[in-house]
Amino acid sequence: SLRTRLTFEAGMASLGGVSFFFDQTQGRLDAREKLSDIAHNLERWIDVIVLRTYDQSTIEGMAEHASVPVINALSNLEHPCQALADYMTLQERFGDLKSVTLAYVGDGNNVANSLLLTCAVLGSQIRIATPPDHGVDKQILADAKKIARKTGAKIEVLTDPHAAVAGADAVYTDQWTSMG
Repeated sequence: SLRTRLTFEAGMASLGGVSFFFDQTQGRLDAREKLSDIAHNLERWIDVIVLRTYDQSTIEGMAEHASVPVINALSNLEHPCQALADYMTLQERFGDLKSVTLAYVGDGNNVANSLLLTCAVLGSQIRIATPPDHGVDKQILADAKKIARKTGAKIEVLTDPHAAVAGADAVYTDQWTSMG
């Protein structure tokens, strides 16, 4: 993604660092070498790994084997940096996130999963409406609800988009029918 790559590269440059790009479009990261070997090599050369890849297990494997931080810039399961940026925008606009209700209408994809987790950690409120057969990840939902019990976040998962947006402070939309 143009935005993901350039914002991470711009951030690194503004902090005085240098970034290196590995293009996975010509072949998977772990196609020729084991992921553990790649992680151990990278940890010797760089201070942080920002990984945008399809498979969540690639990010988890890299984090397991590398001694440097691994940032999930996108996977099929989560898109945490997008959710953080979205909640920063909500905070800029509304202030206290505990009093903000975000409605998400769309496919229960990686963005929806990350919005759930971010909302839960921040103690905010979210209503997610997805088509019945395209809901959020069940484990992510369970994890978000567990966190919400500690932070006071309010999480509702619905299939009616009208109910989700009613009275919401902000509406986030995505595909209503699965891209998959």
